[in-house]
Amino acid sequence: MLATVRQAQNAIHDAVDLARQSLAEARGDLLRAAAARFLALALVITGDVAGGDRYATIAIAAARASGDARSVAESDAALAWTRFWLGHGLQSDLLVCARTYTVWSRYAPHDSSPAVVVGLLTSWADRLAEARDVLLAEDRRLVELGRDRPRAVVLFTLTELECRAGNWTTARRHAADGLLAAADDEFYRCLLHSARGLVAAHRGELESARADAAECSRHR
Repeated sequence: MLATVRQAQNAIHDAVDLARQSLAEARGDLLRAAAARFLALALVITGDVAGGDRYATIAIAAARASGDARSVAESDAALAWTRFWLGHGLQSDLLVCARTYTVWSRYAPHDSSPAVVVGLLTSWADRLAEARDVLLAEDRRLVELGRDRPRAVVLFTLTELECRAGNWTTARRHAADGLLAAADDEFYRCLLHSARGLVAAHRGELESARADAAECSRHR
């Protein structure tokens, strides 16, 4: 649980260390799967994608041994994530079970719901219409719950998606909403500034694009 808190505080290297400790101390397959899964996703963020993939495989084995269907679905999605970043493309079969859940287990990062994982991967695989539907539905759910931090992830992805689709007015609106949602989070504000700058660059608004780029640099 402390690892998830440290990740939410953008201290990803602390989160990795805590996840390693959790895996070493885990009693039972359910906790072992949760620790390995968290470590897999955290390692991808640090750039160790191959290491993340190894732990995603460990997570699946432990989840299956536990017999917990939600843990299996969450572990499958973690493997889909690492395999995508290894260059294996979108492995939709690993996301089938994830689509049946609204939230993950209590051990998952709060900004990583099943819909966020599915939406991110399908967007990056250029299945834009499918990703848009998933992400807009998730944004509506998060608005109802008053959950700003995960909304920032969704709105960043929607901004980037609509920019690639050529819907620049819609993309700019998502970026503006995302910056409001990320008001107290420096990391996500940087992401949203980068996305808004990308929109401005596509529209030929170079001063605005430079201003957003400068804002990102200030927070790095």
